[in-house]
Amino acid sequence: MLAKRAYKFRYYPTPAQEQALAQHFGCVRFVYNYVLARRQQRHQDGQRSSYGDDAAALTLLKRAPGYEWLRDVSIVALQASLQHLDTAYRNFFAKRTKFPRFKRKHAAQSYSLMRNGFTLREGQLTLAKMKEPLDLRWSRALPGVPSSVTVSRDPAGRYFVSLLFEEDVAAHRLTDKVAAGDLGLSTFLTFADQRPSIEPPRFLAEMLHRVRRLSQALSRKAKGSKNRDKARRRLVRLHARVADARKDFLHKLSTQLIRENQAVFMEDLCIKGLMRTNLARSIGDAAWGGTAAAARLQGEMVRADILAGQPVLRVEQDLSRMRVQAQGIAAQRTRVDVSGVRRNPRQRQKRREEHPRGRTDCDSYRGTRGKLSLWSEQKT
Repeated sequence: MLAKRAYKFRYYPTPAQEQALAQHFGCVRFVYNYVLARRQQRHQDGQRSSYGDDAAALTLLKRAPGYEWLRDVSIVALQASLQHLDTAYRNFFAKRTKFPRFKRKHAAQSYSLMRNGFTLREGQLTLAKMKEPLDLRWSRALPGVPSSVTVSRDPAGRYFVSLLFEEDVAAHRLTDKVAAGDLGLSTFLTFADQRPSIEPPRFLAEMLHRVRRLSQALSRKAKGSKNRDKARRRLVRLHARVADARKDFLHKLSTQLIRENQAVFMEDLCIKGLMRTNLARSIGDAAWGGTAAAARLQGEMVRADILAGQPVLRVEQDLSRMRVQAQGIAAQRTRVDVSGVRRNPRQRQKRREEHPRGRTDCDSYRGTRGKLSLWSEQKT
């Protein structure tokens, strides 16, 4: 199965490269915000916009007086920013995401280069408008020639490069195992069978005392001073450390679940609503939404190969049923299409009161084998 996969590496730029990267980040951000404001104005005037129209406007902008500095960066990076904006508009009108926002100067910065904007020879990557190759830390072998490169800098000041490849992903072996789990705070993941539960990692809780101390030190520094910028960087580096540990845990867990099971059922929770409660910090630290996103990512890589084998679920039009035997526990799960449907906790509680018998049904899930599904508890 051919799939696109990105390989991310860290690199350490020289002072000259750091200046060139900062110039590219600024120009790409300016062009993106300029074209976004132009599209909004054209929409108010009743005019339509497209990528071709944006590219023509970029050519005129580079020739305009006072914008000669746009010629000092790679045109490939500027054109890629226009493509990203056009993709963002398409996703917005397809109701897959929110309306595009303006890029900020002090947030994470990035720009992309297509195949004609970089060279990769003998393990050395050289970007456009740079004379020396990047000092990369290669942590794995590359499967071939990348189709694009994305250069980024996170708020902690670390530089990364992401290489996009199209490779043949090996198929995972087929199995008849099914995992069903319940997310929680005291216990991160409790399985429906006899598998041992997973304890919550609590990445932020273990570092909370340091976060508070660095936050207090930041608040005491004068705004605009160098000491305040140093204190801000210390706090940002600590948050980046917590985020990296959480991301590593989620990807390892999701990979294990997808490889060991043919289907994964998880509790259907309105995480966005729960983040408005007094448990927001604990829920954010547990990363319930990140668990679902990581499992979906892992499931997408092996979906086609799993579908080619004997399916665990037998689909009959819009409804399918399956029965899973796990350590002597029988559970009946009914497949329905729940895309775009939000569960109502009051209706769920009403169903539980009307049907007090203690059988557990997985009445809702989405996706196919090897892909994350939704699992909720119901007594019938």
